Amino acid sequence: MRLTLDRSRALPFLTDRDALDGDVLAAHRRVLNGETRSPEMLGWRRMLLDPDDALLESVQQTANEIRDRADVLVCVGIGGSYLGAEAVNAALAPYFGGDGPEVIFAGHHLSPGYHQQLLQHLEGKSVYVNVISKSGTTLEPALAFRFLRRYLEDHFEDSSRRIIATTDAESGVLRQLANEKGYRSYVVPDGVGGRFSVLTPVGLLPIAQVTVLPTLAAWATRRTDLST
Repeated sequence: MRLTLDRSRALPFLTDRDALDGDVLAAHRRVLNGETRSPEMLGWRRMLLDPDDALLESVQQTANEIRDRADVLVCVGIGGSYLGAEAVNAALAPYFGGDGPEVIFAGHHLSPGYHQQLLQHLEGKSVYVNVISKSGTTLEPALAFRFLRRYLEDHFEDSSRRIIATTDAESGVLRQLANEKGYRSYVVPDGVGGRFSVLTPVGLLPIAQVTVLPTLAAWATRRTDLST
């Protein structure tokens, strides 16, 4: 079978580099000046320019506890709530072995077979769960968390300590449940879109299972690059 490639519609875009460079630089200036279509969603950039070292330390301490006590960390989330962390962990974790817990991602589909095998896989292991949802009502993670919460409550006397909720600061079903059950929690910050949430506790806690999080001093070395 012979394949052909029609480049006719791509060529104007690929050959007009001067115009493209100008558009890219203009877009970059709008980001720097906060003049984008949705400037309220530039929270990720402000967070990088002025990182919260106390938050990084808190996440690292929680991650250290998980590394010390758990065989498995199950991260429950969908879309931006897990994809960034999954990609970073895949890049940084060793192919085989490693000295940290196994990190498993769940709550991004509705496969009954997957959830059944997941619960079977957890039998006999020390398990922590990080449930990540701003509202707590998205179907896939809500369903997975219901299974996993019941599993922890049935298997561990300290189940509330083994659940970490990453959710809205004040409202939502998951925030209410975290407050009622006394779960440790982190906040999904406003103004940070899904694809950038990997830079918040949404991604940092799972990532801290495979690497040490950067300190304020480490971030400071990159501030000049972020400002220009």
